[in-house]
Amino acid sequence: MIERDSSQQKWMYRAILQKNDNRMVGHISFHHKAPDPDLLEISELAVELGYTIDPEYRRRGIAKESAIAMMEWANYESNVRTFILTISPANYPSIKLAEAMNFKIIGEHIDEIDGLEYTMRGEIEDVLRTKHA
Repeated sequence: MIERDSSQQKWMYRAILQKNDNRMVGHISFHHKAPDPDLLEISELAVELGYTIDPEYRRRGIAKESAIAMMEWANYESNVRTFILTISPANYPSIKLAEAMNFKIIGEHIDEIDGLEYTMRGEIEDVLRTKHA
């Protein structure tokens, strides 16, 4: 994707580092630069966010802090206000994290690789209200 369009690069994978020792503990990325052409039916300027935290570093607030920081960046960079997450119904911790950031389930779909996934939507104003919660 970056070879076809170099402006995609700043929207792609970034390392998530632990603050106290700069150890990489996960990664985070938008699936496409704004506007994501796969999300135009949801919003004219939405992006899908994905993140992974290594198992031994989970439940420390790292995913929430990283996700909110990326959403703030996308809002600043391109005025993105709508964010999408797709999460397996079996991934209860991720669903709870999304709900803690005020994301709501708006549908579901079958992913070719991952199977059934919920589509969850969050608006920047609602997400930012959870920043220090």
